[in-house]
Order: sequence, then structure tokens, then C-alpha cells
Amino acid sequence: MKESKKYVAWIQEKSAIAVFLLLFLISAFRYKQFFTPVNLVNLFRQSSIMGVIAVGMTFVIITGCIDLSVGSIVAVCGIVAARMCSVNVAAAILVPVGVGAFIGLINGLFITKMKIPPWITTLSMMMFLRGTAYLMTNESSVDVEKVSAAFQMIGRGKIAGLPVPGLLFLFAAALGAYCLKFTRFGRSVYAAGGNLEGAKMMGIPTDRTIIISYMLCGIGAALSGLILASRLGAAQSTAGELYEMQVIAAVVLGGTLLTGGAGHMWGTVFGVFTMSMIANIFNMQGNISTWWQNVIMGFLILAIVIMQAGLEKVKTK
Repeated sequence: MKESKKYVAWIQEKSAIAVFLLLFLISAFRYKQFFTPVNLVNLFRQSSIMGVIAVGMTFVIITGCIDLSVGSIVAVCGIVAARMCSVNVAAAILVPVGVGAFIGLINGLFITKMKIPPWITTLSMMMFLRGTAYLMTNESSVDVEKVSAAFQMIGRGKIAGLPVPGLLFLFAAALGAYCLKFTRFGRSVYAAGGNLEGAKMMGIPTDRTIIISYMLCGIGAALSGLILASRLGAAQSTAGELYEMQVIAAVVLGGTLLTGGAGHMWGTVFGVFTMSMIANIFNMQGNISTWWQNVIMGFLILAIVIMQAGLEKVKTK
């Protein structure tokens, strides 16, 4: 079973790379504005908003769990960051990240200690946090006050011509990939998702592994909220809506199995870029309703899950 999961994940990851390259070539030939430095930099920057969440979500899904609260965490942490800017830039960064980690900790504790299913726990947290975001803002935007150059750098800055948010995403992905492949924690993540009871019998701290994975996911969502607040100069209670679905779609498209136990961080990176490229194509086309993005996203998730299940059955025969 373990080998079949690895096989399906490998096939899916290579498929994600192939789809990304195909869309890239089609876009380059179809749209003159696609292969311009402005559009490519914007695509890279836009990918980072989903990407930093997807890094944490990859850990969570590999453990066999799921997090539906990330979009609401984006909103709450973005609001906290905007409010903390009136204190100093350190508070505007550290406090929201701490809030995101704490929310992840709560999710993890409910799932591991109280044995509440992940989708119920995180769905409840999603609704609670979204309501909290509306109460914090009274349904209006919160301007970033006394914004410093350092805080602006998070969402709008560039290093060597590349957007800082995109570089943060790639750094987080590289760190996540190293952690999954070369650390004891990474091996515990795969073990927990592959066979939870077997991992417990082997003495692997599965509860701690799942809790830390949720904390990483919460931190990623908090960073996304920071990037949005910095980029827009304001935080909104509606920020992050449907992010959970887009992030899950990107992670699954990249080869991480929803059943847990298999997946790779670089597959997630290509999944994120592919999802961002689809949105970019819609923008350049101009005459297609953006609601079709949700239709495509839903179709992709369903098609990928069906394909994963089919490939796993074939491999196990």
C-alpha cells in the first residue's frame, strides 16, 4: 500500500509539472503580454499568497488531515498585522505569526486529544474566525497606519528584481522540502499519514507531529495575511475567502494524496504556479467570467482525486 501511494504521488507530481509547462507554452504563444517582465513578476508575486499557505497545507495533508480554516486565518492575521503597525514593524510581523501558530495549535489539540475529525474541527474554526474578522472590523477595511518601509517590503518590495513575497514562498518551500526529506520530523509526517496506528506502535509521536503540522499551516496562513495587508495597505474581513479550496487544489494537483502518507513539496510548488497561471490566463483573456475559475477548481479537485484512486487500485492489483 505504501509503495502504491508513492507511485501515485510520483505520477501526479510529474503530471503537475507537465501541465504547468503546457500552460506556460500556450500562454506564451497565445498572449503577447504574458511573457513580459511585468506580468511574470506579477505572476510570481501572486503565487506567493497561496504558496506560503500551501507549504504548511502540504504537511497537514501528508499526515492524512486537512485544514479548512486557512482562509479565515488570513483575514484575522491580516487585521492583527494592520492594527499592530501602529506599534512597530516587529509587532506587526511577530504578533500575527504568533496568532496563526496558536490557531494551528488549537486545531491540532482538538484533533489529536479530543479526537474530533479534522474537517469538523477546521470547518468550525473557519466559521468562528470569519465571524471574528467581521466583528474586529465592523465589516469595513482596516488601513495600515504608520506603515514603515520594512513592512511595505514584505508585500511590495523586490530583491534583485524579484518580488519579496515570491522569494519568501520559495524559501519556505525549500525549507519544507528539506524538512520532509532529511529530518526526523519529516519522516514522522509521512509515517503518521501512511499508517497512524502503526506509527504509534513504533513509538513515533504522531500527536505532536500532527499538532506541529497544523501550527506550520497556521503560520503560513498568517504570512499570507501579512503579505496581503502589506501589498494592499489595508486589511479586510473578506480577505482569504475560498483560499482553503484553492490551496487544497494546488497541493493535491502537485501530487500530495488526500489519503495521506505521500507527497512532495516541489510538486506543491508547481501546483501553486499552475493554479496562479490559470487565474492569469483568465485575466489576460478578459472576456471570461472569473466564476469559471471556481468551476475549473472544483473539477480539478474531483478529477485528481478520481485519478489518484484509480491509479492506486491499479498499482495494488
